[in-house]
Amino acid sequence: MGDLNKTVNPDGSPRPVSPPTTYIADTAQVSDTARVYGNARIADTARVYGNARIADTAQVYGNAQVSGTARVYGNARIADTAQVYGNARIAQSQHVVTGYVAADLTADIAASVMAQTGLVVQPDGHIIAAKWVNTTAPGIYQSIHDPEFQYRDGTTVTVDNPDTNPLTACGSGLHVSHPTYWSDGDTLIAVRFHLDDVLACQEGKVRVSRLTVLGEIGQG
Repeated sequence: MGDLNKTVNPDGSPRPVSPPTTYIADTAQVSDTARVYGNARIADTARVYGNARIADTAQVYGNAQVSGTARVYGNARIADTAQVYGNARIAQSQHVVTGYVAADLTADIAASVMAQTGLVVQPDGHIIAAKWVNTTAPGIYQSIHDPEFQYRDGTTVTVDNPDTNPLTACGSGLHVSHPTYWSDGDTLIAVRFHLDDVLACQEGKVRVSRLTVLGEIGQG
């Protein structure tokens, strides 16, 4: 099979290349020297201005704003009331839905966690997050996706052979985020992990190799 990425046929004649399908709709605005290209989408009341660039399959929608020399690309999502500005870089499958972001989320894992989840990175590098599970006994819980995997209050759990690819959102690991990220499960627990144990932060959630169970949220 030939290389479909080439722009010429084997005989040297031009190969048709599908044009990009950039999408700007609703009352969205793109102004100044900002550029939107590739298969990017701008919708709702979103604004892109300054010298910002939106590319690939990235999307900006809701009342979000992207400005300055910010770059949003890959499969990134900027939505709701998020404001991305300065020299910010949002890419891969990173999702930002609120707050102000001027950091390079592709290079700063602490900034990425805070921007995508709203969780606070403590001075010692620890983070307290939430996870939905199912209760099997007081202080004992099971994973929603793997009933054989248990969590117990006050214990630290680890994953054998986790997926270490930082671009993989849903690979092997322990998935945590803010309390309203998921709705499955019957119990919400608080967990603590360290930045050093972060495997990936994509799609508004964090995947870690180990965490400590603090207990059920709303109890005690």
